Amino acid sequence: MNIRAAAELRIQVSAGNFRVPDVTVTDRNLPVEQVITHPPIAVFEVLSPEDTVPRMMTKLADYEQMRIKTI
Repeated sequence: MNIRAAAELRIQVSAGNFRVPDVTVTDRNLPVEQVITHPPIAVFEVLSPEDTVPRMMTKLADYEQMRIKTI
């Protein structure tokens, strides 16, 4: 698979809603964007002690809405 991985890329998950996962894996065949608008192959979030379950569930829902298959 022809992929690209990068840390802390800004992703537009919906109109006016952005997320910055810790690691994003994208398809190299898609155009390079300053703000990602195409669903990445995968996103990774590293949890910290201050993360709460409701906050993480909101992030997961945002990623699912964008149709990211691997979160």
